[in-house]
Amino acid sequence: MRPDGGATHLRREADVATYLAQCGAPVLGPSPLLPAGPHERDGRWMTFWPHIDHDDSRAIAVEEAAALLRQVHEALAGYDGELPLVAPVLVEVPQIIATLEEQGAISASDADALRGAWSALAPEVEALGPIQALHGDAHVGNMLVPRGGEPLWSDFEDACVGPVAWDLACLRFHSSAFGDRALEAYGTAVDDRQLELCLEARRLQSTAWTCLSAHRWPEFAERAEARLATYR
Repeated sequence: MRPDGGATHLRREADVATYLAQCGAPVLGPSPLLPAGPHERDGRWMTFWPHIDHDDSRAIAVEEAAALLRQVHEALAGYDGELPLVAPVLVEVPQIIATLEEQGAISASDADALRGAWSALAPEVEALGPIQALHGDAHVGNMLVPRGGEPLWSDFEDACVGPVAWDLACLRFHSSAFGDRALEAYGTAVDDRQLELCLEARRLQSTAWTCLSAHRWPEFAERAEARLATYR
């Protein structure tokens, strides 16, 4: 999937998180004790981050996540580093489909169905605007809560540029509680059509990743089959 071992994604994550931490955004920045990296050792790439004593008892409401995401977006509006356009969909999905087909993880007809869905969505996603730097994988599972502190966004390895609707679609896809209150908490109007289009793109991306996971770990097989059925 990532021929450079993920070094590009890790470098992107470290650069974006460093910038956001310097802006005072609610994020977990890289370790202040040594260079973040990425560093290579024995063919494996890694970055360095501070240890957080995560408070598992502290639930993060989707409205709170949306409000903090808005702060991240406000800071990212000034980020001028190079980022790909909605890479989780436009770059990774066709790569995953090709990998699944090459490894015989899905049938040729299922690969064609996913590729057809991607071909229909990709031009519409590419045309969305305005665009700015984004988290790229903005769901509550990518947040940490230090004990006695406030939630922090983390895991910026999928950072990209695109419409803010992409990040909000990620948040909505992973939360059944996402609704008007979450959009109100975000604090600025988001085009309904863009949000629905991005939600469909996120669903396709998630289906591709679930199929890849099922090829490696059998416990994902039932979920992958259910999601594939949508595209047959």
